[in-house]
Amino acid sequence: MPLPKPIRNEADYDSALKAIDELMGVPVDTPKGDALEVLVTLVEDYEAKHWPVEAQNPISLCEQATKAETTSSRRARPGV
Repeated sequence: MPLPKPIRNEADYDSALKAIDELMGVPVDTPKGDALEVLVTLVEDYEAKHWPVEAQNPISLCEQATKAETTSSRRARPGV
């Protein structure tokens, strides 16, 4: 198996995801398990840089979830 390489673009990212998929379930503490761990770390780093997720205020998250639940409940039960 070739050594993992840095993820510099979408093609590298897609290749890394494919390799991760193929390695899922390999035993840890083996060369393939080590490769899987490195690939996952590289993918996480690439995703954090290209698609950052802002931490939100817990109260704001609860308010959004409550609003979404209320809205979906009203759609599911018209006239109620």
